[in-house]
Amino acid sequence: MNVSPSMYLPFSNWSLKPKLGEPARGYFLRLVANEGHYSASVYGNEVGINGRCLLAEETLDTLLKLPISDEHKAAVRFYSPQADGAYYDLGGQRLRKRQMTFSTRRFCRACLADSPHHRVWWDICAFRACPEHGTPIEDTDAAGQPVGWWWADVACDTNGNPLAEWAPSQADQHDRTLEAFILERLGVKPATEWPILQQYSLYEIIEVSEFLGRWLGNEHRTDPPSETRSNQSAGMAALAGTREDLVVTLRSWFVEHVSPALRKKGKTVGMGWAHIAIVNYLHTYPSSTLWKELREAINEAFEPIGRRGKRKFRETADFYTERALSKFADSIDVRLDALIPLARHVGVVRNLAKPWELSTTDEGILKAAIADLVPTAEVSCILAVESWAWQSLVGTGRLAVFAHFSLGRMYLRTDVERLLGNVLSMASQTAQGTTVSLRTYARRHALSIGDVVAMILEDCLVIVRENNTRPGLRAIRVLAHNRTKASVV
Repeated sequence: MNVSPSMYLPFSNWSLKPKLGEPARGYFLRLVANEGHYSASVYGNEVGINGRCLLAEETLDTLLKLPISDEHKAAVRFYSPQADGAYYDLGGQRLRKRQMTFSTRRFCRACLADSPHHRVWWDICAFRACPEHGTPIEDTDAAGQPVGWWWADVACDTNGNPLAEWAPSQADQHDRTLEAFILERLGVKPATEWPILQQYSLYEIIEVSEFLGRWLGNEHRTDPPSETRSNQSAGMAALAGTREDLVVTLRSWFVEHVSPALRKKGKTVGMGWAHIAIVNYLHTYPSSTLWKELREAINEAFEPIGRRGKRKFRETADFYTERALSKFADSIDVRLDALIPLARHVGVVRNLAKPWELSTTDEGILKAAIADLVPTAEVSCILAVESWAWQSLVGTGRLAVFAHFSLGRMYLRTDVERLLGNVLSMASQTAQGTTVSLRTYARRHALSIGDVVAMILEDCLVIVRENNTRPGLRAIRVLAHNRTKASVV
């Protein structure tokens, strides 16, 4: 006896195909409605899953049984959140579980007017406005009632009223918003340059953006303000440029919103509630590199206009280092907090908890190092790539940065040229297979150019130096289809 597939498959009709950004739960709802049912809960129970709570994993497993193409199955899987401990993996990105919500359906009415299907990015709590239409993301119908996941008709509320019918007027929306950035990370919008954020995980970026929005989008205050769409935009605006742009934005906030009298009391008072918040974040997530970078930027922004607080290290090695270098710093008109890291880098600092002095030789080494300093723009010229492309090398021990100089963040030309020389020395004359530029290789593998350079220096990639006059790192090409030298025949 022949058995029809419709007798054991969860749906009798799967002519509807997954849409862009549609997760398993959303696709499941549309297929249920296509069967003529309106209760996804009842239908779920009938096909053997928990209809009272439609879980992403269960609905995904059910949908993967359908004889749809592998391409469509991959699309549903890509846009369906997969639980992994305290995180969700979604579209190649990582989010904390508390950063997504599935209690009720959220939606953009204008998007539903374009195509009546659920988009997974609406389930991200920080996704508050549609970057395409400028309309708010809502979670209730026109009567103020939530629309649960049990209701299968994605296009209508539970009374049958089209949700798109109540779409608010559309507004112009800037592309440099957190919502636009999320769509870029999920591959929905073309990727653009975000120099600071290139190397960080999405969950970290959302946390820092929302923190900065609540802080920079309000006046100075001691109690945390409420979260709104308007102050959220201030956070992403601060992160949209380079690190130098971030420092300027932070310093402008201090100057505009904190009186000189409060700034004299120190950074803790000057930041208000935000100081306690960032300390708590760093205590909760000590491995978070983006929070640490933000803390350093705040210190750099506050230093010239306020007082960082009393030092408490008398009779320590740091105390004697300051005493040894202070006279020399005054004589060459360089800030002491700028000189100390440079002196440590070039090896003239004695780590002694007793008095010591700079020798004439030490002073000569420091003067030569100061003369060797170059700004960010000059480093980009030497390496022949934009600053955002190599910033991930800073702080890893591969490229040292020195702050608080009159021209901002500075680098030793010798260090930069040594780094470039080490990379070029790894190159062979020929390689078997197709080669691509550093930028192309980085984009294909979701890496920064700095990450690729680090892999080259660790001898993990085969590279070729082009026989032409291209400057810096632009002279390098990477073997496209081999990640390690061991894999090359």
